[in-house]
Amino acid sequence: EFRRVLFRSIAVDPREPYAYNNLANVYGHDGQAARALEYYQTAINLAPTEPIFRFNWATTCQLFRNESRAVYGWNVEEIFEHSMEQYRAARNLDPQNYDFSSTYAETFYQLPKPDWPGAYEAWQFCLRQPLDDRQREFVCGHLARVCIRLGRIDEAKQWAAKISGTDQISVRRLLEHKIAELSQTSGASTATSSPPNSATDPAEKH
Repeated sequence: EFRRVLFRSIAVDPREPYAYNNLANVYGHDGQAARALEYYQTAINLAPTEPIFRFNWATTCQLFRNESRAVYGWNVEEIFEHSMEQYRAARNLDPQNYDFSSTYAETFYQLPKPDWPGAYEAWQFCLRQPLDDRQREFVCGHLARVCIRLGRIDEAKQWAAKISGTDQISVRRLLEHKIAELSQTSGASTATSSPPNSATDPAEKH
């Protein structure tokens, strides 16, 4: 019934972007992602500065990759590339929207080819938003996680130390355990690779 209402709305005003977006939502919920993508794209074309249309398209595109491949002919890397472009555009159009920015940042974990510097920038962007304590600790946890991936262990420790809320304490413990493991491994590797008595090597005195 709601679908018929939307089609009637489009017949009356075929340039109403929200009607296409809502119609896409209906098709998406019904499992018809290919149709949803097409209607989201129409909404974007009609209102390119409305971020929710881009966000919805990106979410559908990367969740329903088989349908995205059928509609656009893209492989998995291209699907994520285009999805990330639209997530980033939605975030930049509404830079105070935490849902947009955090979803964009979390999607970096799914990329076929990791881009940890990009993920770091995305979580830093989140940190500059007006966050409540829980959101801030969530972001700090992800910054610690990304720093671990980047091999920046000291910075990872600093971000993990900012987590104090009870609902995030298990995350902090896991991060600290991983950091301790890596610190041990790094220390053992350094000791193994260092030449004996290097501090008193006679050659250093000349």
